[in-house]
Amino acid sequence: MINYAMLIAALIQVESGGNDGAVGDGGQAIGCLQLHPEVVEDVNRVYKTCFTLDDRWRRDRSITIAQLWLMHQETAYRKRTGKRANEETCARIFNLGLAGHLAEPWEAEGYWRKVSAEMGEVVAP
Repeated sequence: MINYAMLIAALIQVESGGNDGAVGDGGQAIGCLQLHPEVVEDVNRVYKTCFTLDDRWRRDRSITIAQLWLMHQETAYRKRTGKRANEETCARIFNLGLAGHLAEPWEAEGYWRKVSAEMGEVVAP
């Protein structure tokens, strides 16, 4: 079973170094998890929630959005492949989208190396 709390804590460190005010990708990626607008839109569509783009600035809401999005992506991965995802698969999907599990190992290897190193060092939020 995926430890989402530990995974997301590691993603926060890799994505922003823990900076809730981080901005990247030309202003598209916002907050501690560097969430794109499409992630918020997906979560609202799938879960019938009402998160706003400004919620990406709030750590608690970013964490909730990211966990819901990853849970949905893990389900989609399982339906597509017939396999259960693990933390590495989820990190690849977080970094490269749902097709991240299809990426060549070198495309996500460095990212996963950073995330897995953080998972060994962080305490779940």
